[in-house]
Amino acid sequence: MTEKLVWGLFIITTIIIASIILLLGKIQPAGDIVEYYGSTVSLLSHGNVSLTDKDQKEIEKVLSPEYFKDPQYYIRGSDGKRYPVHFVFYSFLLLPARIFLNILQANPLLSFPVTNLIILTLTVYFIFKYYIRENIRRLQLLVLVYFSPLLFFITWPGPDLYVASFLLLALYSLFAKQYFITTMLVVLASWHSQPIGFIAIAVYIYYLYESIKPKIDAALIIQAVLLGILILLPYLYNYVQFGVWTPWVLIDNGWTKINGFGLQNIRIGKFLEQFLDPNIGLVWYAPVVFFIGFYTLVRLIKKEIHLLVCAIFFLFTALLYQTNPAWHYGTAGFGPSRHILFFLPFLIYLALRGLASFRYSGIKIILLILLGVWQIFSLDINGFLLPDFRNTLYHSPYAEYLLNNYPELYSPTSEIFIDRTNHTDFDYLTSAVYKNGELCKKAYILSDDVSKLITECNFIPKNNLNKTEGIYVNY
Repeated sequence: MTEKLVWGLFIITTIIIASIILLLGKIQPAGDIVEYYGSTVSLLSHGNVSLTDKDQKEIEKVLSPEYFKDPQYYIRGSDGKRYPVHFVFYSFLLLPARIFLNILQANPLLSFPVTNLIILTLTVYFIFKYYIRENIRRLQLLVLVYFSPLLFFITWPGPDLYVASFLLLALYSLFAKQYFITTMLVVLASWHSQPIGFIAIAVYIYYLYESIKPKIDAALIIQAVLLGILILLPYLYNYVQFGVWTPWVLIDNGWTKINGFGLQNIRIGKFLEQFLDPNIGLVWYAPVVFFIGFYTLVRLIKKEIHLLVCAIFFLFTALLYQTNPAWHYGTAGFGPSRHILFFLPFLIYLALRGLASFRYSGIKIILLILLGVWQIFSLDINGFLLPDFRNTLYHSPYAEYLLNNYPELYSPTSEIFIDRTNHTDFDYLTSAVYKNGELCKKAYILSDDVSKLITECNFIPKNNLNKTEGIYVNY
């Protein structure tokens, strides 16, 4: 396979994706769009991210005014002005696309997919140019990236694809022993995903260890100080703006009152859900990548212990995402959860290593075909490049199959079941009854709401309903 052919496929793929999102993409409000978009409005209007009345009116021309009634957006800073809770670096990245779209008088919300696509394209370009020289491996990377759930997040109005892209590039620089670049990339990723800060600190310490061994000079000290400041930058920004290291401690919504932020929210069951839950689990949306990656890890860790260390840090970071008191985050369509997407770059890196390790080309071809076919099925379920974000509040086809046929096998964290059964996103628990047509199949019932089962399903199965919070009931 020639180099020109691979680069040609890469360029054609990028053009096709760009054409689809620009011509067919309908940018749906989701996630924390009001702050990321709102910050661009403020920056273009008066050069900083404080929210003025004029800014709010401009934002409300594009997004619902209800956003400004939500306490988790735009809270009061130390100077009495309102500032976005989410860090603003991603909004700065949106500015070139915003300005370009303003010149064209196009939909300003298209700045999200345009920026996301540029970030992903540059990521693949740099990996091609600096880390992968074999054309067959470049082709395999194209398949692994563009047939993965990363596609769902090109149109997602948030920095999730930014985080995943920076981590993927960081993995290649890490194993190329470019420790300064690796640390910089992971630090930038952590700016918009606090749990990644754990990986950033670990990589930073490793960078110092590897750099100090040869020698200590002025350049090393400057680099070390710079990286240390960059790791702390979002927290320093928060302290200046809000008087606290993280503004999340100032937010008082329902889930915070119930659970609070912190390690007390971590559960092994939730950890398994991040990977295996048929609604939000990563495996269901990238099964072949997952199993090839896992097989590669098991196969190589005896020879490359640093792969095991890397896996441990990624897995521990997955646990840290659970510190958020809310568990059923918005997803780009049915799934996967935005807070397990960070793990996908590690699986893609491992899967590419695994494909390269197979001696027989026939096995590689079979695996690539299997990967492509299965991923087309998984991507089709969720709408490929144009997922419907409203599906976050509906059970995926995988979950529906279990609930309709084997309801006793699927009892997720109650928040997942309630939101997707009731098609609501409240910040408190309610009862929920899942039906297949008119037939009750499964319910989550609060202890003071048992009569709902009689009303909805005509009878109560023999289950212990004496629970403080609630209990699952199967029909």
